[in-house]
Amino acid sequence: TKKSSRGALVPNGKAPIHVDFTSFGYKYGCPSTRTQGWSHVQPLAPLDCRALPRASHRVSKLSGLSHHVKRELLNDLVEDENNDENDSDEESSKTKGAGRRRTKSELSKLADDLAKDALQALHEAIRDGGYGHGLPLKSSIYVGSEYGRHRSVVLCETAAQRLRDLLRQNEGNKITQPVSVGTQHRDVDHNHQDEEAFGYD
Repeated sequence: TKKSSRGALVPNGKAPIHVDFTSFGYKYGCPSTRTQGWSHVQPLAPLDCRALPRASHRVSKLSGLSHHVKRELLNDLVEDENNDENDSDEESSKTKGAGRRRTKSELSKLADDLAKDALQALHEAIRDGGYGHGLPLKSSIYVGSEYGRHRSVVLCETAAQRLRDLLRQNEGNKITQPVSVGTQHRDVDHNHQDEEAFGYD
């Protein structure tokens, strides 16, 4: 019989292995630890998300921790070519503009990929590095945008949540040690002097 999967996610402070997704703004410099090279402590190269679409003026005064900013950056509005008055597709969230629906943005897809990469890095740290109760590990994954206010914040929060989901599922019991997941946002409350930090990110 197939073994049932055991969740590997535990609350912060309760696990021998902890992963932090940390956002930052390139305008204020890259995290100093990123220059130390690869290790299980920093398993992935810093992710540069400056090429992704920016937050609009409508929500730019808010930080990436705001629900309104998350909603905008995680969804794209697209024309619904199959628009049908009798269509009750639950997958599509209809908007006020007829014939338009929300679909996953590039940022949302990138968060999926980052969570999967982080899960693989955890697997390798446990399997190859021997990390666990006998050898604790605190790992950091860095994500940068221009000012560290919107895109990188939303991407970190979303990737962290999706990694938590993957750890709860723990398909095939791939992760054999308890893991906790957190987020940090280095520059989200930075004393920005550049007006562009509030008009865009």
